[in-house]
Amino acid sequence: MKSSLPSLSSHHRRSAQTDLDYFLRDLQFLKLASDKEIRTAIRCPQVIDGRIVVDDPDAARWLAYTYIEADRTSWSNVREVRLYQLTAEAIKAANRHGLIADADLWSSDGALWRKLKTADHPEVRRWVDRITPGTRFARSDEDPQFRVSTKIRSINPPVTDGSSVTPLSVLDPVFARYRRDYLTSKQGEWPMAVVNAPPTTA
Repeated sequence: MKSSLPSLSSHHRRSAQTDLDYFLRDLQFLKLASDKEIRTAIRCPQVIDGRIVVDDPDAARWLAYTYIEADRTSWSNVREVRLYQLTAEAIKAANRHGLIADADLWSSDGALWRKLKTADHPEVRRWVDRITPGTRFARSDEDPQFRVSTKIRSINPPVTDGSSVTPLSVLDPVFARYRRDYLTSKQGEWPMAVVNAPPTTA
């Protein structure tokens, strides 16, 4: 599902349009919204002077809170981020040792993963063996194996009353505090360790 939305007040301004597009596409996959809620979310924003605004504070709250939940569940989820990093390391190692070609990077995810799984090289296997459904990561201040930082994404929807536009955080101090606490909790690099992963091969 894709929408062409030009702008929305967003933390971490990679591209508010891109972020919102990802959000709307991911809602159903993440089981954070029903089809009806997604259709409503698409209809809520309107464009005023090149900005996306919402004319209903309740709709703005739903968008803002659900967006943060999507970020928490997937986009800045430590496990998702670290598994992506492990996969990237496996790909780089396989490419460096001539076990995959640039063309493989443009193939399907399944085809690329099968090549990585069958790659006969200890460095590639070391990375691939860590990528399992059972692999988990835990914060470890005493004995960190790596550090991870995540890109934090949230939105602060501008709400219009027909004559002016005001950020939701100004209209709703409870949301402002919730958003601030969430962003603060995700700041910095976290010392992490792998847990419940199978032994790596030599």
